Amino acid sequence: MNFLPVFSHTIDKINEALDEKAVSFNTLSKIFLIDPGLFYNLFIYVAEKNTNADIRLIQSCLSIIGEKGIREIITRSKTVLDLDQEFNYLWAYSMLVRISAESICSKIGIYEKDTAVLASLLPVAGILSIYSKNNLIKVLIPLLLKLNTEDKIFIQEKVFGTNHITEMEILQPIPEILVKIIYMTGIIFSREGKRLEVMDNPSRFSESYDIYQLIKMMELSEAITQSILYPSLIETHERGREYAKKHFQIPESDFEFLLEEVFSEFDSLCHVMQMSCLSEEILQNAGRFTHRSFSFLTTSETFNKELERLYIINREGKNILIYGEPDVGKRLLLASLLQRHDNPNKNKSFISVYCSGINNENFESELFGAKGGFMGFSKHCGSLDIVKENGTILLKNIDMMSIELQERLAKTFFEGFFYKIGDVKPTFFNCRIFMTTRLNPKDSKGISDKLIKIVNPEVFHIPPLRERRDDIELIANAVISKYNLPITDESLFLGLREYYDNHEFRNNLLDLKRLLFYVSARNIIASKKVLDNQ
Repeated sequence: MNFLPVFSHTIDKINEALDEKAVSFNTLSKIFLIDPGLFYNLFIYVAEKNTNADIRLIQSCLSIIGEKGIREIITRSKTVLDLDQEFNYLWAYSMLVRISAESICSKIGIYEKDTAVLASLLPVAGILSIYSKNNLIKVLIPLLLKLNTEDKIFIQEKVFGTNHITEMEILQPIPEILVKIIYMTGIIFSREGKRLEVMDNPSRFSESYDIYQLIKMMELSEAITQSILYPSLIETHERGREYAKKHFQIPESDFEFLLEEVFSEFDSLCHVMQMSCLSEEILQNAGRFTHRSFSFLTTSETFNKELERLYIINREGKNILIYGEPDVGKRLLLASLLQRHDNPNKNKSFISVYCSGINNENFESELFGAKGGFMGFSKHCGSLDIVKENGTILLKNIDMMSIELQERLAKTFFEGFFYKIGDVKPTFFNCRIFMTTRLNPKDSKGISDKLIKIVNPEVFHIPPLRERRDDIELIANAVISKYNLPITDESLFLGLREYYDNHEFRNNLLDLKRLLFYVSARNIIASKKVLDNQ
């Protein structure tokens, strides 16, 4: 069978190592780990030669095939990629993903690192597989690396008629563990780029739960990587925090430390590979980014009056609840409220809590924190501890927390104090409360009446895009700027305006972003073909 493309600089290092008389398998395994194509090709080769074995460790693979097998892998890896601009970032992306998976493994300690790396590198391996058949995907790499799994699949299917998961499904033979990961990923994500929520939450007692966790590790590793490479994509940063807490019990307050740890390891790797200029470039890009002030703009006079009312409420320091359909801009509006010059809590601490990740097991740990040394809990700050001195806490999707826990939270807000795990002294707090929900709190049974009564928030509704037609172009231009999309031709804008006026936008901003991503992808490829024909 065909092997995946590999990077020229790692092939050179493998050959140099093999030319040494007493090279160790440990040294060779480190080189295989710095090339996603080479890493996958090793496991493909071993599965091909040992069909009855399910080997998951690099050093075990190398000891089985020996020098002869390694040289055969190099010979059969015919597509060799030089590190130009696109492949430079693909390599950096794959290494950050790998290091992220290893760091998560070190924290939770339930998977072999090589298995975690196999799972986390699946999207990159799929892109390499598509490249081996259609090298036009190369010009889309800068765009694809910014997207989440659903959007990657959507664009790949629209442009190439395949996607990175489908490509891996036809990649045989491969280790059994990888077969299971790819199969379950293909169930969770449809070829239309939709996440099937009903399949995306198996019981922790089911046989598939371990495989599901590896898929979540893949998504978290990508979110960490994108947070480092593209700091302006705030939603990616938020998704990383949510996955870290919800699936791996990594407190939100530790997420920044995780980013620093991953980048530090990547920087060290670049130094060893004599590629320090690459890590310096990434660091400089991050340094140039500043959290700009957010504006929630509208062309509607009526909606603008409602916003003005909200700004007055915000200036008074009141608690606020914003509701609306998914992806209408609730997070953006709250961000703009937080950063307004007249927000009395602007310079105080802030933390967001993803209520879908709060359950009976982690409620106290996440919200109250732990003193440390009590029943194995390490010392850490809970969300309320972080904002206890006039900070702001955002309870995101409060309707996704059980009513029982909402009422427990209401009791805590009413009392104004809590006990850290293992502490006998109460911690008093005074914070401002923001909440978001998909549901109108007046009509919903998913939100506790007791919580609403005690928090007493001012309620604000954001209408869906289909009811804000005049705002769509304004929002679209902001997306184009944020993702640096190559949409500048006036003829493209004319076509988009017609779409803005007629499309239903059932999924609000999700549909709008996908439209812009797709138009960008087609424009990039068309420009490449024009250049090739000159």
